[in-house]
Amino acid sequence: MDSMFRTSIHQSKNLPALAVASWLLLGATLYAQDWKVAPFPAQDNLTGVIFRSPDTGYVVSSSGKIARTTDTGATWRAVQVTDGSLEDVYFDNARTVYVCGSRGGVYKSEDGGRTWKNISVKDTSAVFISVKRLSLRSLVVLGLKPDTATNVRGVGYRSTDDGLTWTPLPPMGLSYGEMFVSPDKTARFLSWGSMHTSNDFGKTWVKSKLPEGKPGRTIDIIGNTGIMAGMFGQIGYSSDGGKIWKQVTITDENSHFTSAVLVNKQEGYIAGYDSRLYHTTNAGHAWMREQLPKDCVILAMTKSANRIWAVGTEGAIFWKPIR
Repeated sequence: MDSMFRTSIHQSKNLPALAVASWLLLGATLYAQDWKVAPFPAQDNLTGVIFRSPDTGYVVSSSGKIARTTDTGATWRAVQVTDGSLEDVYFDNARTVYVCGSRGGVYKSEDGGRTWKNISVKDTSAVFISVKRLSLRSLVVLGLKPDTATNVRGVGYRSTDDGLTWTPLPPMGLSYGEMFVSPDKTARFLSWGSMHTSNDFGKTWVKSKLPEGKPGRTIDIIGNTGIMAGMFGQIGYSSDGGKIWKQVTITDENSHFTSAVLVNKQEGYIAGYDSRLYHTTNAGHAWMREQLPKDCVILAMTKSANRIWAVGTEGAIFWKPIR
């Protein structure tokens, strides 16, 4: 996970204790429910993952590498992109891939990840944790950077010429999370206590408050069902496509969640620190803990046509079949 996110966790240990939601269902399991381990040839911390077909996907690492599989995770071929960290990967066709990371880093490949072009932002203090193409002419990166000795603020940039030039987004809050883009190209991301929504490919953003005012990190929406998660046990769900959110609160403030993914309108997963992974089968209203095959920090999750994928520290790659 990016260092800025870790810093913002440690800087906020003195927040008030979390309230208990009596209707939250949480339970520990004694085995890893169908989770399998995929082999990876290095002990890198894997910070991002994406699949666009059952067999082809990418992971990126904190050591600046990207690895590609074309055989559903059985083997991986890695390429060094930068000597900084990489935090996210995105591609919308078989050959064009984008990655982002530390020191304002943004990179583009037009040959399926074999060679890379540096299209970085000049703001070298930024750590970008999310990159998305919102239209043919709109590329957006979001992340974090130091504001003062005690604050980490969000930072974002938008390009309309495929990364040749970048325009900074207006300040919108502390600690930006990952961007989610709906099929209709509505873009959303979370910050500390707020959600930000754009319907014009990232040009302008509308801010709305979240319950509890906690720092959000990750969001996923299918139809009217939405789930989100973040630091200090933040879990939320929406039943109207992301307009209104209700908070699911747990008492363990060490439950820092980094990733959320929906399988369908009823089933989804959230995961994060200390091997914490939870599963819902009722659209986010209640959650059951699942055990992974080995302990690690889960840093990213995604869905392919037939699997859920989770990646994390020390080269951890897990997958679970979608039924």
